[in-house]
Amino acid sequence: MARASAFNRYTIDIFFNKLKEGISESKATSFKIFNLDETGFTTVQKTPRVIASKGTKQVGQITSRERGELVTVCNIVSAAGVAIPPVIVFPRKLFRNPLMRGAPEGSIGLANQSGWMNVEIFIDVLKHFVKFARPTADHKVLLIMDNHESHLSLQSPDYAKENHVCMMTLPPHTSHKTQPLDRSVFGPMKTYFNAAANSWILSNPGKAIKIYEMASLIRQAWEKSSTPTNIMSGFRVTGVWPYDRHVYGDDIFFTISCNR
Repeated sequence: MARASAFNRYTIDIFFNKLKEGISESKATSFKIFNLDETGFTTVQKTPRVIASKGTKQVGQITSRERGELVTVCNIVSAAGVAIPPVIVFPRKLFRNPLMRGAPEGSIGLANQSGWMNVEIFIDVLKHFVKFARPTADHKVLLIMDNHESHLSLQSPDYAKENHVCMMTLPPHTSHKTQPLDRSVFGPMKTYFNAAANSWILSNPGKAIKIYEMASLIRQAWEKSSTPTNIMSGFRVTGVWPYDRHVYGDDIFFTISCNR
């Protein structure tokens, strides 16, 4: 219900007004407009459908374990279709290098006991972003993300401003429509991760996926899903780039209104 009521013409018009200002202020091109978002993966997989001979009474598929551990992946992509190496957050008090075994090249690992992003480690995400985006006073970058509390500390905006990053948040409860990563990358990424995890389970009978296998599985999913085609599609269908404030027709808002 919150999503339906938040996604309305008034809210979206305000968003596109601010987006236009942000693009103008940063003088951004497709190579300088970025989207950042997180998604989670666990060491437990749903049992896939198993094909067996007719008449077979017992068909089994081992899943990794009953209760899994959450790992968060923070993706950052540009409107030009370029993916910055991801940030992987592990559910640990202290980060250890072996956790990143098989991770995407250039990615970094962080630790938080819950496995979620938080304000303390998000500043490290921004530093990682600046390292790859390389903004300058003459070539600022626009970073679009949702308004999750981990993104909104006092320290993060200050660091962004000092490093020529213009931060912009999406309207609350609209990311299912307005977030490029949500629209075209995370769906395929989940599918590829599940396929990689199920393949690992079949290749390692009797074993469970542990936290030290996650980086390698994430790499397989990230590399297959973070393609230029997928990334640019997300920016296009949301109207972020090419800039299109009319990408959401009145029929979409009418349908949502009627279904409340």
